[in-house]
Amino acid sequence: MYCIYTNREVPQNKGNWDHVIPLSLGGSNAFCVWSDVGFNSEMGSRVDGAIANDFLVQILRQRNDARGHSNRPVEPVWRKSTMNDRPVQVKFPADVTQPIQVWDAKAGANIEEADLAGQPLTSEHRISIDDNLRFLAKVALGAGQFILQEEFRTGVDCNELRGLLAFRRSDEKTHHAVKSSKLIIAHRFDPTLANSDQGKMYQAACRRTPGTSLVIMQKHKGYLSFHLGILGEFMGSVFCPSTSSLWPISNEDQGVVLELTKGQVTRHTLLEWFKAWHDELGKEEGQGTASSDA
Repeated sequence: MYCIYTNREVPQNKGNWDHVIPLSLGGSNAFCVWSDVGFNSEMGSRVDGAIANDFLVQILRQRNDARGHSNRPVEPVWRKSTMNDRPVQVKFPADVTQPIQVWDAKAGANIEEADLAGQPLTSEHRISIDDNLRFLAKVALGAGQFILQEEFRTGVDCNELRGLLAFRRSDEKTHHAVKSSKLIIAHRFDPTLANSDQGKMYQAACRRTPGTSLVIMQKHKGYLSFHLGILGEFMGSVFCPSTSSLWPISNEDQGVVLELTKGQVTRHTLLEWFKAWHDELGKEEGQGTASSDA
């Protein structure tokens, strides 16, 4: 069976099924591709795990109870924190009705809730854009294989996506490969998105349904693009140069939208999905007008 990530045939005893979007990020057992077991293990930690443990994504996971394989509830912990110049750790309990817990490292105990009121709390976090880029590349490879199969492999230079997946800023070889790539990439922190109508549209599309993870694959002349949302938040877009075989033949062929909600996958054509969104916006505007008139 073919593995899109390693670009080779992988026998059953050396492969397994990879969730294109991990369960911990709102994925589904129905959205998987065949993968080399060694690759799957490495990328599960280096790529999927890095995003799942991003402190912003952890908040989303907790809010939506996205547990993953372990089935453990998500309890974000802010380790590099200080309160009144004392080192502390901040824990957000799985039961969101409970107060946050602040562990005083020197005292070896939680600070009482009454003593937290009005106290300044500082926390340091690291967010890696490189992790985000690798994750976008991995999802684009998996989603392209899942949706288009051989048509994707022959219509797009998948080696450019594999190069982005292997990207390490400290590695001159992989860094050069990404710098010379023809991919167009917009990650979730890209400042240009704020001034781009298209960027705003895809950000809004990914936030359309809170808790839903989303893959939008769009065909347009010369490019195949993937737009990714995780649990109701936009993660980024990848535009891949494509051959003429992937250019749209009809309006119905312009793209596909996969919605992943509570382990279920719903597939739409791009046009019907955006039409439904447009109709919903129209109803909301109509209700707003009716309310103001009343």
